[in-house]
Amino acid sequence: VAETDPPLVIKLPSEELPQGFIEVLHADGEVVTTIEVLSPVNKTPPRGLNHYCEKQGQLLDSDTHLIEIDLLRSGTHAVAVPSEAVAQQCAAWNYLVCVRRAPMRYHFEVYPLTIRTRLPRIRVPLRAPDPDMVLDLQAVFTRCYDSGGYEDFVDYNAEPALPLAPDDAAWADALLRGAGWRTAS
Repeated sequence: VAETDPPLVIKLPSEELPQGFIEVLHADGEVVTTIEVLSPVNKTPPRGLNHYCEKQGQLLDSDTHLIEIDLLRSGTHAVAVPSEAVAQQCAAWNYLVCVRRAPMRYHFEVYPLTIRTRLPRIRVPLRAPDPDMVLDLQAVFTRCYDSGGYEDFVDYNAEPALPLAPDDAAWADALLRGAGWRTAS
């Protein structure tokens, strides 16, 4: 019986990148609220966006409350509330936070934000009769930034990859200079 020559075995990583999320559980273990912080993968068609929209649809059809936090200035709109609906109420925004309370599939609490706006304190819905919990997104963001070591690898003297509007760029420049993070002229 002939034996084969030994092959070179190559294992490629999966194309699927795990996307994190937060689940708020009731004491009985049931998921009450899901918090999604959108990533570039969630907003990239076709695979990432389609995968996210499928998960989003399942959550919208369930008894789970959904909070979506989109702090990305680029990519396809992926938050459950349509961008056109937000545009009817708000002239301009860079970021969007959206709270959908189950089972009201088409009712949203929306926080449109500009780059100059402090991240909001939002109400996180829990299971009745428990009252909503307040989540200070700015405090969470600041704590993550401070403990994440971002100042070690972000070049604040460089312009962002996605340019800011001229008035926002001037505002950001003044803010960074005032904090001592930008020194180049």
